[in-house]
Amino acid sequence: MSLIIIGTFDRGKPNLERVIFEAAAPTNLSYYVVMHSTRLGDGVTAGSRLAFWFPTYEVAIGQRVQLFTGSNLDPKTPNPGNFFWGLKQTILNNPNDCLILVQAATWQTVSEPLAQMPGLPGLWPRTG
Repeated sequence: MSLIIIGTFDRGKPNLERVIFEAAAPTNLSYYVVMHSTRLGDGVTAGSRLAFWFPTYEVAIGQRVQLFTGSNLDPKTPNPGNFFWGLKQTILNNPNDCLILVQAATWQTVSEPLAQMPGLPGLWPRTG
């Protein structure tokens, strides 16, 4: 993975809570997703938690970027390397809360409800 987590800072503090990453190699952030999770023994679980997918942004080796969980309080001032999740409340509020960085090399999207997809008669909606 070309992006590594340095750490979380100001946990539980509105508009200050953030995670800092560093590029171990040149990379584009659009291949990375940060997921909110909970530590469970030696592992983690996500369930129906929140996720943040970085926009297209090139970073050089050694460059650091920050992802704030809150909103940008000064959107008129450019903040290169600062990203904002836009959440209304903090998410790292207890010792078991954590963030997971996932590199997504490929993905698939669906943009229309299953019931309207051609070639799938009888699959949706379910009856009886």
